[in-house]
Amino acid sequence: MITAEGIAARLAPLDAIGVGAQGVWRMAWTDEDAACRAWFEEQAGRGGLVARRDPAGNLWACPDSEPPWWGLGSHLDSVRGGGRFDGPLGVACAFEIAAAVDRPLAVLSFADEE
Repeated sequence: MITAEGIAARLAPLDAIGVGAQGVWRMAWTDEDAACRAWFEEQAGRGGLVARRDPAGNLWACPDSEPPWWGLGSHLDSVRGGGRFDGPLGVACAFEIAAAVDRPLAVLSFADEE
């Protein structure tokens, strides 16, 4: 079952990344973005998914089966001074759904979306 508590627990490791007095700064290709990408790879491994990066820098957490798969996701970077949930909420929800369904589902994080 997907719950708000499960999503919050999944997001918790990101709580301190890029947070400052002016909001959240997780700009693409920064140390903060790299920390979020490491979180993505950890989430993929915990879910039995294989983390990959495509030539455009997008992250994929793929099932260990041949495609086709369904795909869900969002992005990890934020707008300047954005909120904690700008992007990662969609990725965390996708990991929760992938863990809950009995179908091959890939989780995506689009690079430099903002």
